Amino acid sequence: MKNITIIGGRAITAENLLNILVNDKNVTVKHVTSSSDEEKRVEEFYPQLKGKLSLPFEKYDLEKFKDDTNIFFLCVGHGEGFEVAKELYDNTNALIIDLSANFRLINPKDYEDWYKFSHPYPEYLEIAAYGMPELNSEEIKKSRLIACPGCYPTSVILALVPLLKSGIEINKNVTIVATSGISGAGRKAVEDMGFPNPVENIRAYKVGVHQHTPEMEQGAKLFGGKEITMTFVPQVGSFKNGIISEIIVDVLGSFSLEDLKQKYKDFYQNDSYVDITDALPEIKNVAGTNNIEIALTFDVRTNKLIITSALDNTIKGASGQAIQNMNLHLNH
Repeated sequence: MKNITIIGGRAITAENLLNILVNDKNVTVKHVTSSSDEEKRVEEFYPQLKGKLSLPFEKYDLEKFKDDTNIFFLCVGHGEGFEVAKELYDNTNALIIDLSANFRLINPKDYEDWYKFSHPYPEYLEIAAYGMPELNSEEIKKSRLIACPGCYPTSVILALVPLLKSGIEINKNVTIVATSGISGAGRKAVEDMGFPNPVENIRAYKVGVHQHTPEMEQGAKLFGGKEITMTFVPQVGSFKNGIISEIIVDVLGSFSLEDLKQKYKDFYQNDSYVDITDALPEIKNVAGTNNIEIALTFDVRTNKLIITSALDNTIKGASGQAIQNMNLHLNH
């Protein structure tokens, strides 16, 4: 039995972690921290947990947590919690799974260019394992600090890597149009949108400058072995959870679409959460699950391959993948 502490207990990622972990007989949630709700109980903030979890929100306290915690999940914002992660790594033997972007990128300069802050502990970027279980399992098993991927990068990297490894010649300038539910912007954004009755809308944002761009390009190189430059057009819609991504690739040579589909199926044959489909993926098929759907179509007229993927940004793109990393590390 492993004991878990969640740092940043009011985040959407923390809620989804709790929803899953309370049903896992191999773990016990021991502590949940919050800087603003110390007097409130976790099950009062998350009514769905009544009868399953009875804990107060607590202030972060390393001395209190370090002796009874085997696994820490960090659900703090990007650019926050560096000191906590470092302190936990240096002063405990626990597994640390960070759901922020703080340790995802290999090159510290990418934080300056895309996140607009200087990374205070660049040496930990070499220690952290990029937490994409289907592509980086051996590093995840070995590392005690795991950096969970972003939601957009999960939808793109898993969909693109088999193509990059297929031997098919492509233009290295790739276009991605992806639409996310509002939960990707955090709990306040969901509340501001007035769920469950939001105003119907879809809009583009951070076109060409979204901070997930270097992570996606890094994943293409790290796992696909190719330098890819991505034009990224992110959009947000007035639905709560989910991402659908369209990856548009210029094919430079001839190929068989059916053979490529089979290569995708072979590539992910041992990965139960990846589904290569004939029908185009839909968010409704994956919402509330840790699954990702991927489909391939080819526009003969323009010679473009379109790879479509769909996942739940809060589960496979965040908390579910974090637990997948935990189980892989622990050999569950």
